[in-house]
Amino acid sequence: MTEQYESISRSELIWKIKRLQKKVLDLKEKNRSFKKLKTTLKASETRYRRIFQDSQVALLEGDFSAVLQILRELPCNSPAEYSDYLNEHKDIVNELIKKIRITDINDTAIRISGARNKRHLLLFLNHSLIPESIESLKEAFIVLASGSRHYYECETMFRRIDGSILHVLLTANLTKGGEGSALIGMMDISERILHEQERERLLIITENQRKIAEVLRDVTLALTSKINRADILDTILEQTHRIIPYASANIRLLEGNRLVVVRWSGYENFGAKAFIKEFAEEMGKLALARKVINNNSVVIIPDTKQEPIWVTFPETAYIRSFIAVPIAWRDRVIGLFSLDGDRKDAFTHEDAEKLLPIASAAAVALQNSMLFERANREINDRKETEKNLMQSLGEKDNLLKEIHHRVKNNLATIIALINLQSNRISDPSMLHLFEDLRQRVFAISLVHEKLYESHDLSSIDFYTYVNDLLETTRSILSYQYNIEFQLDIPEGLYFEIDTLIPLGLILNELITNSLKYAFPERGGEVRIKIERINNELVLMVKDTGVGFPEKGEEGPSHHLGLNLVESLAMQIGGSAVFRNDDGAVAVIRFTHSTDSPTADFS
Repeated sequence: MTEQYESISRSELIWKIKRLQKKVLDLKEKNRSFKKLKTTLKASETRYRRIFQDSQVALLEGDFSAVLQILRELPCNSPAEYSDYLNEHKDIVNELIKKIRITDINDTAIRISGARNKRHLLLFLNHSLIPESIESLKEAFIVLASGSRHYYECETMFRRIDGSILHVLLTANLTKGGEGSALIGMMDISERILHEQERERLLIITENQRKIAEVLRDVTLALTSKINRADILDTILEQTHRIIPYASANIRLLEGNRLVVVRWSGYENFGAKAFIKEFAEEMGKLALARKVINNNSVVIIPDTKQEPIWVTFPETAYIRSFIAVPIAWRDRVIGLFSLDGDRKDAFTHEDAEKLLPIASAAAVALQNSMLFERANREINDRKETEKNLMQSLGEKDNLLKEIHHRVKNNLATIIALINLQSNRISDPSMLHLFEDLRQRVFAISLVHEKLYESHDLSSIDFYTYVNDLLETTRSILSYQYNIEFQLDIPEGLYFEIDTLIPLGLILNELITNSLKYAFPERGGEVRIKIERINNELVLMVKDTGVGFPEKGEEGPSHHLGLNLVESLAMQIGGSAVFRNDDGAVAVIRFTHSTDSPTADFS
């Protein structure tokens, strides 16, 4: 060794020794850096393991290398191709799931799964999969294998140890630098899903209540504005279909010991129109109908093929389910209202609850129509013998008074039904609907009351009617500010019932709108004026309030009210115009027979 350096000069030897010493120092520094790095890595790993175990999110470490290897050998290059291929080869998806190797699981995953320990959960993992979770894993495979992203996120479901369903937000991340190494996270979102489901359920209930309220409003409006029995019953059948879908439906009345169909809907779709039109059977042959009528109770048949007492006619073989409610008038069953379904389990007890008040409306309609038909028959019979039986004039007047009195009482019953139903509604918008409906019924009831009190049963003094309607409306609707009313109506202006009912409803809508919406922050004035211009009568209602909403801004109340005013104006052969002129102005133009007693406008 010494001989090796004998030929080297002293200076060169010193230089080599210093170089050697520097290498030794470098090695020592690298050794210290390595030890420091090793300590840092160990601390980082300890910190990661602590975060992993203490995380409130369920975490699983997995090895996806075998999964990725299989996927990359498939003849696919894009997510769409992977999706089509795996949809056609579902056995490959199951094989891929088996290839996932879980290397670690944190405590949160064990807890939310309901497992006893890590080993228990590892044994259960494959059994936790349901169709929704298998579909989510398939989508994760496609995303990770196609290389479009290194992560995947979705909401899905797994089965717990106890068999209950766990809703989770699933994330899968491929670890950078580790081929196939992945971290899977599952956040329990079951409580959020339950809140969303409850919110959806409440929205459905609210929507159903709104529909029921609208149906009752429309049925009651038809009941109070129409006399023809067929029109009213058609409205009832049509509105019922809005809240209880059916294949066919009919209303039957008792005539002695026979049940006779008086109105129907939907049978023409099944080729059974001729059958139902002529349908009339003895009660003894219809056990189900007898059960409804004798017990005054609802009958629901989920499956007619399993019901021993169900009678199937060739024309009604399509009926698979059935519901019927009694039509009762003053505790006496006069018929039944039945719906047919062309599938099993089409009707529920909730449907029966919806159907009962509609059946009550049908009873009122039938009684009113029979009363009017009977009155018309008697009046027509009396007219033929009027010359020889002048004394019958007094009886006719009394009968008409009784009719108007009974109609007024029936309308009072309807108002009571509306009040009863509104007491069960908590939604303010629904309560407004019922309040508007009650006021419209009252406007019609007041016509019959005036006819009952009048000596002339053919017409009513318009000024007296408007004054009474105004006073009652102001007593029902409370408002904060002082509102004055100016009536410019000539005395001695009379209208018959066919004109006064639409006019009364028009005035009710316009007055109510003014009281509710015209004066939100101050008082004001409402003026009602009627005059003859050329060959027309012109009714004007003007207030000094905020005016009608601009186009596109009208709320539900304005929309319905103004549409109703236009429709009622058309009923009396007229038209309605709305404008703003220092307040809201509504102008109704209509013609009126000169044969009727009217005031002199000159």
